[in-house]
Amino acid sequence: MHTYHQNITKNKKAAFFRRSSLLVVMALLLSLCVQAQNVITMATQVIPPYSPYLSDYTSYNNRLVLMLSNNVTNATQEIRLVGELTGSNGVSLSIPLSYIPPQPITLFPRQTLRLTGHQLSDYINENAVQLTGITQQELTIGNGLPEGNYQLCLRAVDYRTGRFLSMPEPMGCAYFTITHLEPPFVVQPACGEMMAQTRPQNIFFPGQYQPVPIRRR
Repeated sequence: MHTYHQNITKNKKAAFFRRSSLLVVMALLLSLCVQAQNVITMATQVIPPYSPYLSDYTSYNNRLVLMLSNNVTNATQEIRLVGELTGSNGVSLSIPLSYIPPQPITLFPRQTLRLTGHQLSDYINENAVQLTGITQQELTIGNGLPEGNYQLCLRAVDYRTGRFLSMPEPMGCAYFTITHLEPPFVVQPACGEMMAQTRPQNIFFPGQYQPVPIRRR
């Protein structure tokens, strides 16, 4: 009987040791995974006025600004970007993991790189972006992005392997609102008002734009 209890105690200790070892291994793997995704730190900014046309964000500097820092490793990193623009209106534009631009973004050890305007054109074009809830024609020829609240989240991945090198949202995210400018309305004369005939005839039509509040989330 004494031997039987000793065996039970040994088995319990062995099971406890196995569970503890498994938890330690899982914690180490999770830590390594988090470290692997924290090689590159990212900050995304969308600067007002917020345009509904994607081409404005590559044609003009300081409309879309991306800051990349290689502060964790002493190795040079060659990366590309993936991410998604999602709207409260059901519209989304995504840069899939399968998309590989012609050239990588190179980050040297301890370097902070600022990208804006045409430097991001490889990622903001019809070949890179997959559309949901909007057509390419509506986006480029029509009124652009419809009104709504938008979230833009970008991540850095290894250029060749696609391994994630930056943290997921909310890191690398920016929030903004698209509001279409309402057409101006005529203040005077009032609709249906009769104008006196004069010589020479000179009628002044003062107009006014609807106020457009800029909202940030």
